[in-house]
Amino acid sequence: MNAALLIIGLLLAAQAPENAVTSDDALLPDGQQTFVTALHDRLMFDLAEQHCLRQQAAATSRNQQALWQLLITDGCEQKLPLLSAKQRPELVSKAATDITEFVNERLPGPATEILLRVRQVELLASAARFECLPELLTLDPAHPPQTPLKLHAPRRQFALAACQQGTDFAEALLKHLDALRADLDPTLVRSCRLRLRFALAHCTHTRSRLATPPEIPALLKQLDEQTEVLIRSSGDADRFAARLLLADSLLDRRDFPACQLQLRRLLPDIRSPGDQTAATTLQLRALLLQNKPSEAIQATLEINDVAQRQNPQIQLLHLHALLRRHELLLELQKSSPQQQQSLLSTATEFQQLAQKLLPQTSGVLLEATQRLQQRFELSLQVGPAAATTLEQISERIAAADFQTARSELRQLAASSKQQSVSAFSLMQAGELSLRLGDWNAALTELEQAASAFLQQQNPARAASADLLRLYCLGQLWTAAPDPEKPIRQTAYRDAVELHLKNYSAQKTAFDARLYRIRYLRAEAPLPAADDVVWLLQQNITTTPSSQPDQTTLLCLLADLLITHSASHAATPNSGHNPHQQQLLNTFREYDALNPHTDHPALTARSLQQAATVLWQPATDSNAIDWQQLARAADTALALPLNNDSATDKHNTHRLPDDFPELQQRCVTAARCTRLLAACRLLEPDTITTPLLQSITASNPELRSLAIQLLLPHTHDPAMPGTPQLAARLSSLHQSLRQPTDALDQQLQWLSLEARLAKTSGNTEPLIRHLTELLQQSLTPQQLSQLAAVAAVLPPQANRNPAAGPGLISFWQKIRNQSKSGDELWLEASLRLAEAATVAGSRKEALRMLQVVSVLHPTWGTPERLQRASDLQKQLESAQ
Repeated sequence: MNAALLIIGLLLAAQAPENAVTSDDALLPDGQQTFVTALHDRLMFDLAEQHCLRQQAAATSRNQQALWQLLITDGCEQKLPLLSAKQRPELVSKAATDITEFVNERLPGPATEILLRVRQVELLASAARFECLPELLTLDPAHPPQTPLKLHAPRRQFALAACQQGTDFAEALLKHLDALRADLDPTLVRSCRLRLRFALAHCTHTRSRLATPPEIPALLKQLDEQTEVLIRSSGDADRFAARLLLADSLLDRRDFPACQLQLRRLLPDIRSPGDQTAATTLQLRALLLQNKPSEAIQATLEINDVAQRQNPQIQLLHLHALLRRHELLLELQKSSPQQQQSLLSTATEFQQLAQKLLPQTSGVLLEATQRLQQRFELSLQVGPAAATTLEQISERIAAADFQTARSELRQLAASSKQQSVSAFSLMQAGELSLRLGDWNAALTELEQAASAFLQQQNPARAASADLLRLYCLGQLWTAAPDPEKPIRQTAYRDAVELHLKNYSAQKTAFDARLYRIRYLRAEAPLPAADDVVWLLQQNITTTPSSQPDQTTLLCLLADLLITHSASHAATPNSGHNPHQQQLLNTFREYDALNPHTDHPALTARSLQQAATVLWQPATDSNAIDWQQLARAADTALALPLNNDSATDKHNTHRLPDDFPELQQRCVTAARCTRLLAACRLLEPDTITTPLLQSITASNPELRSLAIQLLLPHTHDPAMPGTPQLAARLSSLHQSLRQPTDALDQQLQWLSLEARLAKTSGNTEPLIRHLTELLQQSLTPQQLSQLAAVAAVLPPQANRNPAAGPGLISFWQKIRNQSKSGDELWLEASLRLAEAATVAGSRKEALRMLQVVSVLHPTWGTPERLQRASDLQKQLESAQ
């Protein structure tokens, strides 16, 4: 109902006996309602709501406050179909709650409360009706009558819940009206009763579209009774709405003659352009459900009123008619040249209209437009019949019934005589196998899909299928037992190389090169750097939104160059390697493409320059240029850190979520601050003193502080030079440690050694030192200190061939020197069981766990008990 009816109702309520106020008290100030309506017409709903809230707070009359609340609800109802499926329930819940809170807090009179509650019911009915709109406007003519619309589960649940709540509220309000009838104005009572009956009818209609097939006949019979009462008891405007509702329900039953009869009967009651548009929309839907798309297209072209013809719903139905005509032409076995020309022109017209509607629509109409476009593209690929089958399978996927959907896709691929249908079905089946974690099945299906797409001369889709196949091979490599890993690794690498050879011109080459960089970066950093340069070259023109941006690629290139330099530090003239020098020049060229001082690539360059000084070979003859290091750190610190934008204004590519610009700069600033502090602590009288001599000349406390400052924090994200710097500092530290050092002094260094080992990835020196310390006479407190350091070592340490035996020996000595049942003994027992599992001695590991579980079932702590339980389940399942 329009706002004018609400104002009249409030005015009448204000004149009722229970409100001792003047009639003017119920009216808004001059022009206010018109102003809010104008804002709604221009879709400025947030601005209108803010204005209403300010005016409501300033109003002294409860009737005026209620009228402002009603105008806010009007805006919510008009805004509702423009929102996404996720936002609609939130808005409805907020608007309905606001009305309830207003009634409970402001304590309006009976008439005002009834008007607010009626509006609440209407909002719930409208919300449920809007949820069905995308499916109704795109309904396939083959959809059987009196069967539920296939909404996604969350939308269906929301619509049914809104219907149920609206129905309960309406029935309760009708009873409440009967009880208060003697105290209220008769006109107000009649108006509210009529509006509640309309809301009940709309809720019943929506439920009939979503209920199970056995429930639908009873709901339709109830709807017929409700609309018959509305037609008899309404004036012209409301009678039009009642007949329109009845015609809509007859259309759901595919009773086209009765629907047309009702449409003819409501013509005399049309009073506004909105009424005419509603009648035309129903007429077009009737033609489409009769599979008469050409007649529907002609009907839209014959609309004389330009504004009505440009109405988004009319345009959407025109798009739907074009789709249906296109599919009818596709199904013709032998088409004439004229029909082929008609097919081409229809497809062109559909694509042009779709491209026009996509940016112009939102909410439910955008969802409907996207559904039509997806159906059009699917029909082009596999044909209309197969498209319908695939849409039904998609509904199963939306309901998370992956197993059934995959089975049906396999059957469709096997039974179809069309190569396009088989290829598409195999592709979707492979994607479902990925979701289910069935890697071997996915590998077979995706390989067959890629082959089928190639036979269709569709290399782009073949590349997509093959890229997913690479992912499967990677998962099989990761999950393979140790003896099979080399074979799986070789298969994965060969497949990546073959993909880059066969699909070098496709977009998937970007992802495949990233795959290759991951396994080359440790063993062959220069070839990996070549791939990064290729990615940077592609990044100049276009970058997929899901791919790394230029800043991330520059950091990766710097890291690869550092890795290569560190691994070849002892090679004479390694810095003059032509290939490496070429890559360094490339890094500078791409970095120079971003000359702006606030570009995040400069932080990567500055940190790279600072790290370059530190990963020089650790020899006495190699000098550290402390001034150069300080200058590089100063440069990074000078970069602005107050950029609030998540997107660099000089680079349109958005930074990845896990590498935000502001976080990167702050971390770089903290790193460079520590570098500067270390420079100041270690800087000797002459800047030519090597780092080793500088640290050696410092006292132990200063040396410890300097190394900790140079070493990045463990929570810092990986930056260029981090592992190499930690490895070098670890080497320096080991060379400084003397066997004659006091035990307490050695124990003080352990935490720093643990950080160095964890950051560099080399745990062997730490384990060797721990084992040496165990040879000495240790107090229980010192023994606990050693065990605490060993406990923080990463699980990968057990897999290190060099460190593994030393670590096992260490925990064996800890266990032998501890008392059965204490914390050290229990931790050592669990660590030894884990080491035995990694070594392949699963029976021995299971025996150890079972013995300790019998002797000490709690394992000392809940965390250790959980670890032991998980390991035991793993071992038992492997038997």
